[in-house]
Amino acid sequence: MRKKKTPWKITKLGNVISLDLDQVLIDPSIEYKMVGVYSFGKGLFDRNPVIGSETSYKKFNRLHSHHIIMSQLFGWEGALALCSKNFTGKFVSSQFPTFSSDEDLLNRDFLGWYIRQPSFWRELASQAKGMGDRRRTLNPNALLSREILLPPIDEQEEIVTKIESLNEKINEAKQLRHEISQDSNALLITMAHRNDLNDMEKEKLGWKKELLANVLTQIQDPVEVQPGKEYPHFGVYSFAKGIFKKNNLQGSEIKAKKLYRVHKGQFVYARLNAYEGAFSVITEYFDKHYLSNEFPTFTCNQSKMLTEFLAAYFLCPKIWEDLKRNVTGIGGGAGNRRIRLKESVFLSMTIWLPPIEWQKKIKVSAKKIEYIKSEQSLIDNELDALLPAILDKAFKGELV
Repeated sequence: MRKKKTPWKITKLGNVISLDLDQVLIDPSIEYKMVGVYSFGKGLFDRNPVIGSETSYKKFNRLHSHHIIMSQLFGWEGALALCSKNFTGKFVSSQFPTFSSDEDLLNRDFLGWYIRQPSFWRELASQAKGMGDRRRTLNPNALLSREILLPPIDEQEEIVTKIESLNEKINEAKQLRHEISQDSNALLITMAHRNDLNDMEKEKLGWKKELLANVLTQIQDPVEVQPGKEYPHFGVYSFAKGIFKKNNLQGSEIKAKKLYRVHKGQFVYARLNAYEGAFSVITEYFDKHYLSNEFPTFTCNQSKMLTEFLAAYFLCPKIWEDLKRNVTGIGGGAGNRRIRLKESVFLSMTIWLPPIEWQKKIKVSAKKIEYIKSEQSLIDNELDALLPAILDKAFKGELV
């Protein structure tokens, strides 16, 4: 541990920040630009605007650039953030108390990094009231009563500078990995679509227009839900980002009578999010996991179409847009969010299908890219762990 220039003092946050509410009476005729707070220290985001006549709240809190914001509902899981100029003048509900800091005693950015620590969230969680995670709430005093180890203001500024410098390097590394991933997807999309060729050129090379129903078969493996069993479960990311693990489902809590078991190598999509790219392939890790009937699964006729080709084909955002436009008559973006892609519509798609030899080349490339991405995932996990470790050292006075 490095020698501190001046002893750090244990200080209640209430000594350096205070409740600072700019409450505005709601006018039924006015539209209010609303803001939310992400959990896990991820900052603020714009929410859909609210017309005054459409809310039951009597007052909103107006944001200012100096504000510190806490969600009473989710502060215990890191829903705290600093405001910025981008959100100044916008509004939060009364469930989001706002605070200001004493600039002579507290560097606001120092606090901004401090409240991103999971250990701090756990301290707040001990002050939350209510039953169950979704009902626990924090009052402003839960934040004001927390004690932190506070260095002098000049040391706070030094610590902020060091954290920001290290965080910038972490973000640069993450951005590089993101660009590599995007380039990899672009390669597979190019190979699967060959937009550099016109229809006649594709035909000369052996490409054929094919109905998906002729090369895909929907597969269902229904399982009766039993109250005493657990069911491994997952979701499908939008924007072709793959599959992610969810908490196991408890049979006693499942309302549906059936779930559907999936198997390695099947192609799957989410009916509700297909129009924004929720397509993927079941990997070995998710073999024999379970989904609801909102996630149809298919197998390819491997003599005509390889799964790797189909996965590459549906990496393309233009395909998602075309699907949505053809079915709903609207463009992409934030159009009707409740429209589901029915299996009959999906299977009625006609695609350009390349010769099997070309598909095998896509398969080889996909496997190489999958290996690279798995290696990158390990590095990403290490990068994700760096910032919490840096913050832990910083607020113990150990950041050299």
